[in-house]
Amino acid sequence: MLIKGRWRAALILCLLWAIALATSFYLVSEAYGREASSGQDFWIIALFSLFILLIGMVAFFGRIRVFFFLSYPLILVASEIDTSKYDIEKASFALGILTATLSYVFLFIPIGGLIVVVALCVTAIAFVIGIIYVFAAKRFRADPQPKH
Repeated sequence: MLIKGRWRAALILCLLWAIALATSFYLVSEAYGREASSGQDFWIIALFSLFILLIGMVAFFGRIRVFFFLSYPLILVASEIDTSKYDIEKASFALGILTATLSYVFLFIPIGGLIVVVALCVTAIAFVIGIIYVFAAKRFRADPQPKH
C-alpha cells in the first residue's frame, strides 16, 4: 500500500536533509578548514545519512516492512510478516519521521565534540524507543474488522 498524500511532506523532509547537509558542510569547513569538508570521511558519512533517509522515505510512504527486515535478522526463517495488524498510515508516518530525524543527526558527526556525541546518543536511543513504541502501542494497531 502506497500512501499518496505524502509527497509534499516527503519533499519537506528531503529539503530539511539538504539544509542539514549544507549546514554541516559549512560548520566543518569553518571549524577545520576547507580541506576537511571536502575530505572523503565527510562524504562517506553524508552517503550513509542519505541511505538512512531513503529507508525513512520508504517507510514514510507505507512500506513499513523495511523495519521488520532491519529488526529481525532471522527473517529468512519466518514465512510471512503480518503487517495487517498495524495501522499503516499512522505507523509509517511515525517511523518515517523518526528515521529522517536520525539521518539529520548523522550529518553532524564530522563536526565532532561532546555535544554532537550526546545528540547522536540521545537521538539513537529515542529512535529505538520510538520503533518499539510504534510496534507495541495500541494506537498504531489496526482496528479489528467486525464479524458479520
